[in-house]
Amino acid sequence: MFFGGVEAVDVKVNGARTVIQATTSAYTINDPLKDKETVDVTVVNYDGGSATEENGFTYMIPYSRPVITSVKPDFGSSAGGEMVTITGRDFRDKDSEGDYRAPKIYFGGIEAQSVSMVNDSIIYAKTPPYPGEGRVDVTIVNADAGTHVLKGGFEYRRSRPKIDSVVPGKGSRNGNQEIVIHGSDFRESDLSSYYEGETVYKHVYGRDPTIDLFVVFGDEKDEEYIVGGRAEVTLGNIKTVYEYVYGEDNTKLYYISPEGAERLIATYDIAAGDQHLFIINGPEDLGDGNIVDEGILVGVSDNVLNVTRRVATHADIVDADPNSKAGTTIVVKTPPVSYTGDRNLYAINKDGSSAAAVFEYTNPDSNPLIFDIRPRREMYDSEGNLGGYVTIGSVDADTYITIDGADFRTGVRVFVEDIEAEVVSRSNEDDQLVVRVPPGRDDYVGRLLRIVVVNRDGGTADSSLLSIPRWFKYEKPGSGPVIDFVKPDRTSAAGGNELEIHGDDLRLDATVVIGGVPAINIRTDEWKYNRIYVDTPEGMLPGVHDLQVINPDYGTATLKGGITVISWPRINYVTNRNGAYIDSISFLGGDTIYIKGSGFMPGARVVFGGEIVPLAQAPNGGAIRGFNSKDQNVAVVGGKEAPSVEVVDGATIMLTTPEGVEGESTIVVINPDEGISEQFAIEYKPPIPDTPDDLDVSLVYDRYVRLEWPAVEDALYYEIYAREGTRGDFQFIASTTRTVYYIIDLDSDTRYYFRVKAVNRFGSSEFTSQRSIRTDDTREDDTDGGINEE
Repeated sequence: MFFGGVEAVDVKVNGARTVIQATTSAYTINDPLKDKETVDVTVVNYDGGSATEENGFTYMIPYSRPVITSVKPDFGSSAGGEMVTITGRDFRDKDSEGDYRAPKIYFGGIEAQSVSMVNDSIIYAKTPPYPGEGRVDVTIVNADAGTHVLKGGFEYRRSRPKIDSVVPGKGSRNGNQEIVIHGSDFRESDLSSYYEGETVYKHVYGRDPTIDLFVVFGDEKDEEYIVGGRAEVTLGNIKTVYEYVYGEDNTKLYYISPEGAERLIATYDIAAGDQHLFIINGPEDLGDGNIVDEGILVGVSDNVLNVTRRVATHADIVDADPNSKAGTTIVVKTPPVSYTGDRNLYAINKDGSSAAAVFEYTNPDSNPLIFDIRPRREMYDSEGNLGGYVTIGSVDADTYITIDGADFRTGVRVFVEDIEAEVVSRSNEDDQLVVRVPPGRDDYVGRLLRIVVVNRDGGTADSSLLSIPRWFKYEKPGSGPVIDFVKPDRTSAAGGNELEIHGDDLRLDATVVIGGVPAINIRTDEWKYNRIYVDTPEGMLPGVHDLQVINPDYGTATLKGGITVISWPRINYVTNRNGAYIDSISFLGGDTIYIKGSGFMPGARVVFGGEIVPLAQAPNGGAIRGFNSKDQNVAVVGGKEAPSVEVVDGATIMLTTPEGVEGESTIVVINPDEGISEQFAIEYKPPIPDTPDDLDVSLVYDRYVRLEWPAVEDALYYEIYAREGTRGDFQFIASTTRTVYYIIDLDSDTRYYFRVKAVNRFGSSEFTSQRSIRTDDTREDDTDGGINEE
């Protein structure tokens, strides 16, 4: 490279071979009357090819002699945009003719974005982006061309982002799911110039995005050289076209429908070397109400069109340091994708440094919901409005919480931010979880943390997104309570029973939690720091549980396995095998019936005709021990056990009835852990047959009638009754062992009424509902007035 025929030094060419950076050599102006001279600039390639820009550069004899003595700070991000103070002497902002021109500052040969001269010894400058890292020269060029170079005056440093976890690590392919990325050195940057004019949720109300860095889901990207001023990139159902057309934006996005039709959805004029983030809205732009927003990043650089899809339109570094702008936590809204499976996830700082992880997109069948989280406290804003609920736990201890909701499926996981909690138990109805939250990190103390429930199929529920959000917060404890023992150490799941907790430093207004469920009616003796009285709550699950006392200052004591909750089976009603409610059973036994209720456990025993008595009154042998809802030891004496019992689920028992004695009786359910139901009244009766379900009467021909009804179990035969017209009594017509019967030679043009009942050796059933039919008018009446059967 030559300036006025003098070869330059330190010539550097960029990777795309479109930009040259060089240092001019000394040049002599021979005319003593001139203080500047304009010369040609010539580039000569290694193969001899050359190009010349006539009068492309001006040499000047400067009157100033600037000197840079320091740059503070002397390091910064390769992304640029940081203000530095340059000190020295003889900084000038006027040229030799007295016209104002601010001095130019260069970092590694790249001109600073903005320069403000305070005086002749101080300049403020904003560092430009730099493609690499390391120390670079800082150069000042006064308006009169006075120049000074501070060798290695500034160090560019690239960030080193790292992803430790993504919570949850899976989500719906429809996107718009809030996830949290934890790691280090995520840099908060102003990227608003990249998405100028774009909004999110524009199908509803539209608002500005929050994007501190780019988070990209997957590797859907491509590039094309711009040839003849035009380039085109198609990724999935989006085609990006770059083309210069006078008076129009040079970049256009088209949506390609499933039928192949193309429709223009967005445009923007992207300057060379710049990029723009298009935000495409599902309902508004694509006509797809199942998805919301996706970012598409389009760049034009070095004659190349670059397109990247699946950019998050919400990426908020929530804990960025005010000075360094570095943070550890990004809250992200996932973009939609076209297919399920694992995808690489990239968090990309403005300086180009990136960190990677893996995120799984699913198509979930489940839709878990969070209704409430207990225990909790109200949070109010400065105006006294309820802003949410918070569950507070010691940062040094386990915390048990109960999550009420719906559709919590097998294999469900729970996270507090990026900390996975242990699911201690899940209700049979999939609507409650008891969760143990482990101790936290010191950097989480005082922060509001969201609680996320994740099913195996990727269905999620986020406590922070409720209409009244729920949060978890760690706090430092201020006391050290101790639990020695609890009396009694067994209690019924029914709740409402008193426990007496003994220990030390048990404060007034403490919270007591039993297996994740807060106790109620907590009482303390203000003169006894070592004792707390509580009533057990409803909703405790059977099993061995930890018991916790949490002082108001979050000091926490845990008695591991300190309390055993005994099940509480309840009988609501009984049905036969057809699902009909029954209040009596055959004294012969052998019938299949269903007990409906709650709290039934596998291995339960069922006793008919037994009596529940205090354990102390039970005989030494033959009784079945139980533990009732009042925390009393009892026993079932007498009666007979059902010979076959199957616990279908927690709400249903199928069994075969034992023989009994005619008259009033009882049913009692005893679970394997001795949880016992109340006595449920049932009556043993002779096995009279059921009433036939229905009676069908049809006219076969003129005065020829057909009767049919469903068979009844254990019926020996059926009796048929009829009457003519609406008056008079029903008369016995016939008995039959079949379920179809024919009657012939009825009177013409006459309405007849029929009904049937089933009979066995113990008696007869009720009659069916009466059914009627009118015979045809044949004008040949049967004059004897009788009914002929067949």
